Amino acid sequence: MTINSPERTAHSQPRSACSRGIRVVAGAVFLLVASIAGPSWAQLKPGQSDQFAGETCTLTLAPGVATTSKQAHWRLNTANRTLTQGVSELKPAKELQSSNAGGAAERSFVIKTPEVKSGVMLEVDLFLHFGDPLSETRHPLRLHSPDCFVNIRQTLRDAGIALYDPAGITEDALKKTGLTPNVAASLKRVDSEAIIVIGESIAWDKRTVKAAEQWASDGKWVIVLRPTDASTWPMQTSAADGVKLAFTSITNSRWRPKQLDLDFWSSHAEHARGWELQVSNNQLRMTPAIGPQVWQLAEYQSRENHGGCLFVGVPLISRWNESPVPRELLTHILLQTLPHPQLDP
Repeated sequence: MTINSPERTAHSQPRSACSRGIRVVAGAVFLLVASIAGPSWAQLKPGQSDQFAGETCTLTLAPGVATTSKQAHWRLNTANRTLTQGVSELKPAKELQSSNAGGAAERSFVIKTPEVKSGVMLEVDLFLHFGDPLSETRHPLRLHSPDCFVNIRQTLRDAGIALYDPAGITEDALKKTGLTPNVAASLKRVDSEAIIVIGESIAWDKRTVKAAEQWASDGKWVIVLRPTDASTWPMQTSAADGVKLAFTSITNSRWRPKQLDLDFWSSHAEHARGWELQVSNNQLRMTPAIGPQVWQLAEYQSRENHGGCLFVGVPLISRWNESPVPRELLTHILLQTLPHPQLDP
């Protein structure tokens, strides 16, 4: 056994401190060099956690990320198994016409997602880097089947669903996903259906307002999709006849699924879309709005838990093919408006 003398121990401490100092300086130099020349950490822009399965999907990087890189190396994993992988060219976001396209500094790339069974949601991990595997980052994704109605199609048919959509845009979108509501050519051609959907991007008029309010008073649920920006809806200013009026954001609403990346609605450069109240001709009106603080959903009920109108402020149909988010939100809303609301599938 060797016993160190006090003199030797005293000399060993400065050498240890010196070594630590060298390591600190070396680490600082490394970080300085890394900040100048790389690595570039792969970060996705928020609002892209939900993607379609079995399709080529466009993903957008956060602003300023990988501005000099030319390729994105990616792989999709689940349960420590690689499902698919590839190397994609990085291009300006607007050039790829991404739904998440923003400023000129943003870059996008495409990935090919594996197929899943209809009605299935698969959780996977996207691993991403720009040529240096040591700088690889992980991004959880949820892959949704494009056919979002497969598990509730028969339930909706049994309850009855009608669609008033003179523009035909909403009808086309729903039919492509296998949902075939009774398309009403006239507001008077709605009979026994429990749910009525007023199509997106149509102009509201007095007849539309009157019909929807009558349907709600009859115990039906009316899903009013976002109209043309020029349309407004007159609101009652009193609580007469037991009418309950509520404005809310999607994130704080019972109308949203528990797992859904609602940052998707803010992925454009513009502010969130929704509703605001305005006074016009001495009448309180609900009008479509774009701004940092608007309500995305508005609801009124004619009687307690029996019939009402839900106004959806965010554009569902116009962004129908960009992400599963609009489809899943509408699916959940339809479930919640059934006579006996069911739990999340």
